[in-house]
Amino acid sequence: AALRIGFGSVVVSVWWIAGLVIQGRYSLPVTRYTETYEVVADASTAPEILRGLGYWFFYGNDKFGAWIRPSVEYTQGVWLLFLTFGLVVLALISATTVRWRHRSFFLGLLVVGALIGIGSHPFEDPSFLGRLFKDFTRSDAGLALRSTPRAAPMVVLATSVLIGCVTAAAQERVPRLGKAFTLLTLAAIILANPAMWRVRMIEEHLHRSENLPTYWLEAAAAFDDNDDGSRIWELPGSDFASYRWGNTVDPITPGLIERGYVARELVPFGSAESADLLTAFDRRLQEGSLETASVVPIARLMSVGDVVHRADLTYERFRTPRPVPLAAFLESIPSLGAPIGFGEPTPNVAGPEQTLLDEIELSIDPSLPHPAPVTSYAVPAPLDVVRLRSSDAVLIVVGDGEGLVDAAAAGVLDLDRTVFFGADLAISDDLREQLTQSPTEIVITDSNRRRARLWGTLRENVGITEIAGTEPLLFNPGDNRLPIFPSAAAAPDVDDTRTVAVHLGGPIVTASRFGNPVTYALDDRPVQAIDGDLSTAWNVAAFAEARGEFLRYDFGTPTTIETIHAVQPLVEANRHITQIEIHTGDQHRVVDLTSLSWSPNGETVTFEPLTGSVFDIVITDLDVPALATYPVGISAVGFAELTLGESGPTSEWIRTPRALVDRLDDELDQHGLTVVLTRERSNPQEPVRQTPEVGMRRIVPLPLDRTFTVSGTVRLDPDAPAEQLDAFLRRTDASLVVTSTGSLEGNLLAVPSAMLDGDPTTQFIGRFDDQVGQAWRVRSNTPFAVDGVELDVVVGPRQSVPTEFLVTVDDVEAGRFPTGLSASDTERVETIVLPVNAESATTVRIEVAASTDTLTRDWYSNAFISMPFAIAEMRVGDLGVASADRVDTGCVDGLVRIDGLGVPVRISGDPEAARRGEALELIACDAVPVSAGDVRIDTTGSSLPLTIDQLVLRSERRVSEPPTMPALFPDWESDVRLTVDIPTGDTGRWLVLGQSHNRGWTATLDGVSLGPPTLVDGFANGWAVPASGGTVELVWTPQKLVDRALLVSAIAVLVILALAARPAPLPVGRATVAMPMFIDPPRRGTRRSRRSAVVAAIGTGLFALVNLPSWPVAALALAGVAALGVTRREGARLPAALAAGLFAVTSLLIMIEQVLERHPPDFVWPKQFSEFHVLGVLTILLLAVEYVRSAMAPDES
Repeated sequence: AALRIGFGSVVVSVWWIAGLVIQGRYSLPVTRYTETYEVVADASTAPEILRGLGYWFFYGNDKFGAWIRPSVEYTQGVWLLFLTFGLVVLALISATTVRWRHRSFFLGLLVVGALIGIGSHPFEDPSFLGRLFKDFTRSDAGLALRSTPRAAPMVVLATSVLIGCVTAAAQERVPRLGKAFTLLTLAAIILANPAMWRVRMIEEHLHRSENLPTYWLEAAAAFDDNDDGSRIWELPGSDFASYRWGNTVDPITPGLIERGYVARELVPFGSAESADLLTAFDRRLQEGSLETASVVPIARLMSVGDVVHRADLTYERFRTPRPVPLAAFLESIPSLGAPIGFGEPTPNVAGPEQTLLDEIELSIDPSLPHPAPVTSYAVPAPLDVVRLRSSDAVLIVVGDGEGLVDAAAAGVLDLDRTVFFGADLAISDDLREQLTQSPTEIVITDSNRRRARLWGTLRENVGITEIAGTEPLLFNPGDNRLPIFPSAAAAPDVDDTRTVAVHLGGPIVTASRFGNPVTYALDDRPVQAIDGDLSTAWNVAAFAEARGEFLRYDFGTPTTIETIHAVQPLVEANRHITQIEIHTGDQHRVVDLTSLSWSPNGETVTFEPLTGSVFDIVITDLDVPALATYPVGISAVGFAELTLGESGPTSEWIRTPRALVDRLDDELDQHGLTVVLTRERSNPQEPVRQTPEVGMRRIVPLPLDRTFTVSGTVRLDPDAPAEQLDAFLRRTDASLVVTSTGSLEGNLLAVPSAMLDGDPTTQFIGRFDDQVGQAWRVRSNTPFAVDGVELDVVVGPRQSVPTEFLVTVDDVEAGRFPTGLSASDTERVETIVLPVNAESATTVRIEVAASTDTLTRDWYSNAFISMPFAIAEMRVGDLGVASADRVDTGCVDGLVRIDGLGVPVRISGDPEAARRGEALELIACDAVPVSAGDVRIDTTGSSLPLTIDQLVLRSERRVSEPPTMPALFPDWESDVRLTVDIPTGDTGRWLVLGQSHNRGWTATLDGVSLGPPTLVDGFANGWAVPASGGTVELVWTPQKLVDRALLVSAIAVLVILALAARPAPLPVGRATVAMPMFIDPPRRGTRRSRRSAVVAAIGTGLFALVNLPSWPVAALALAGVAALGVTRREGARLPAALAAGLFAVTSLLIMIEQVLERHPPDFVWPKQFSEFHVLGVLTILLLAVEYVRSAMAPDES
């Protein structure tokens, strides 16, 4: 029977098995890019698995609350905890008191299901069996089976049957009371599923009208009406589709249109190459670093005919770009078509769960209009999905999808040329010789970096640039890198095809981890612990356990140290490091740190000398105790500087890929060469992030001398002092300086000089959080008379209101002055006069002495913080600031250095646009000759308040002009098969299928195979076709396996239905049914030999030791219980009784802690009770002992 059932299950499942096989062979291994096994294992504690829960998604939540609303009751409702745990205890009591023919089977089912469900919990230190699970999940096959808590239904089935047994036995023993007991048990079961009896099986956040908004239907119809074979591209990317009108999880557009579709979601689709390109673009959009010049070229490359702005997303849920500034960003791109809106433009207001009133929101220009819920922008001249491309006029990009986006921003992504990646040419001699035999264009970028990649967010998900040849010091299950160049990855010199880090000047520095457990904070990277800059730091373990994290210093040669100088990060923190250990080889030293290490001067500690070449500095203790879980808001720890001995600072340089230029060598001279270098930066309006790179340090290997023109983009440095920015923009001169204790992060329009510009639409806006103590100062070299200080104060629902100012004139307190202002529900400007008088003054300082604060919830910490005050205008004396029409520095030095020599450059542009965050233009004053070798380009250390975001070095050569390619007219027989006629030409060309690169596609020209597809145009499939042309058939061959598998499963279903319709055969003989019954009190005496006891004891003891290796005493105790149960009649059912009692105690302890501590409902709720996990495991092991006992010494009946 088992074979028949198993065979039937397999054959009806062939269709989805075939899908998994094809996905594994021809698509992205999607299990790598979804939840990790660590996330799964963290929630699968033994008590939770035993009550039928323990699956991570059940406890999940985001800014809108719980993903599964009933989970709140299952974690917060003590009555529900009592019922759900109580039912499990009842099942264990049944296992103790009831005998039944099939009882042992269900005990075994419960034990096996529970152990599988627990899997590798605790993930940091699993049992032997858990480690097997953990190691297995490092493979794709293991990841496919990572959801071990889904074995919980085995536990639920077993406990349900055992509960049924005890109710049946009760009705048989005492019918009347038994029926009452059964009814009470049924009532408890019903009450234990409140979602059912409250009719709340569907989540509140999934409730929506069954009718989609009319504007979406109109937009979809318009997209299809305009279908010219191109795709639509929805922006912005979103983790999941959560619209203001309802949450659909998946985007609705693909189900409404027949047209091709592109969008970024949390889980990548397509191929590694297409996912890389799409995530490269969207990451910049999410992080606020995307250049407008990138949009149209990348859209054209992906055959996008319409860019669609979906402005009705609940952007506050996943912190995606805000609708108003994104609409303004798209409308500022001149080459995009005019916006076509669908639906009436209405404000898309965040809340009420998260109002998202932050630096970004307060920086939005109030004059900008609200966009329509859906807006489309036509893209000019998108590339056809099926197209011919030149084989002579090519563009070789040394990089990856990030490099394509950067090249587009630099204006050098020439889509009239066929695009190839340098890594493919470096590995394939044939392809390189074919594409470089005539002069062509080569673009070197600092992309295709050797770095980690996370998939839990759309932003802050790429790691630090790693050093060539190194591996992460600790395994991170979330680090899953896209296999963009599999051939290069197998090459011994693979890192020559990548951009890598080079550490110079001091030791090579790596670390166990950096930042926080969720995202990669590049501004926290390890090298910043030894870069000589106290404003940067290695930070680690934000809202996580920091003990055990470590830095590794590799000096390369034996080095003796006897001192360490430590400076901990110079920021506000709620915990600090108090002890570290320094390890090298088998030696170590313990170093205690005091509060001296919190200051800029730091703390120097001397110890017995240590000699070695590699030193690990391990965090061993903090000034706060370890916690079971760490809420958001617990500070990271680390070091701003940590110097071992006399070692000097280490500077981090980023080296571009060298493999292709090394292979071309002197041949490189015939090709046009462009170097595009892009600074890693973050959105300055995100105060939780510092910019990853203040400036660029790059190494560009070149095999020969070249002369370059240099250009680039520059922005005002948002971290520069406001007075420097004013002076650079010529708003003030040396005679007038306006400073403050701080202004709104990243908003250069909100600096204090905005109060003196005579424009009431600009405001000086303070910082979030504490308002009292914030101040500003006006200093003039020319004395001025003070006849009162007049302030236009902005009051409203988004501002805190100063209620008292402290005024100081020339460092002498002039008084404290109440403002008489109060909070308001509507925004307006109130003018107040501070009665300060001075015949002659040079300095006026005003400080907020008291404030009525307006509170908002911080998106990251969920804590309430004060919103900033705002001053529109300040009138004092005759002071004011000017506004220049244009910035033009003339030729200045110090911004760019190449091989140590300064390159004079000129910075020019619109100053007001620069204050809005737009770029200024950089152009070198002269051509720059560069010598062969590892060219060093450095943009750090300038005294000007500027940051160079991109640098472009161009060395031209005469190359062939790209020819005009004829259009193709493919005949699509289905989604997986098409034919296309290729016209004759003068030379060979490339046939490109602009779908995700996939080796499942085959191409035949007049019946002759063209070979496997080549990666072309960044993500697409390409085949070289001869000048003679012909008819090409393109087929996605894996579809054949799917079709055959569907046929097999369909036949199997029909056969099984036919068998099911047959009359059942009559039973032979008299059928008997085994009814559950209560057992009689056991008699005293022995039942089995000592040999049986030894076998049972050794077997159960070893099994317990494997599952609880740190509890050997428990293994001995279980062995004793097993021996007693096998040999003594009075020991029968002792294991089950102990299991029931132990789990009852465990349940009670969990309920007591929940009542006392009120642990919130979230992902880590099960881990709050980690100390009780071992008791749950002991319960399961006792049931395993009972299973062995019942097998070796069955109940006497």
